[in-house]
Amino acid sequence: MSLWRVLVAGLAFLLLFGLSLIESPNAAAPLLRQVGVKHHGFNDATLNDVVVNEEEQYLGNLQDRPRVETAYDQKKTDHMKEALEHFWRERGIAVRVLVALTPVPSAPGHVFLEFNIYRQ
Repeated sequence: MSLWRVLVAGLAFLLLFGLSLIESPNAAAPLLRQVGVKHHGFNDATLNDVVVNEEEQYLGNLQDRPRVETAYDQKKTDHMKEALEHFWRERGIAVRVLVALTPVPSAPGHVFLEFNIYRQ
């Protein structure tokens, strides 16, 4: 067999079987195992039990937010991120919200979704 035929056969193999190993864009989104909010750089005057309860209530009223044991949805995540920024802006506090999506090692197909709020 010539070198040319070996290369063509190898390329055909990669095209047929290699592409099937790549995850398709329509693959199922991971399920949310946990959704959490962490605050960084706040003091006791701006982050106390009353404010945390108000934040939880505010987020609880969102219709379109990420929920545990549902598929991860980027639009819902963006919506909740904007809601958190709005909540703190209404209180005169500038924040930056970063989102972390971490796979759950013991549960393939599940992730932890965490909203990290940094006071500016």
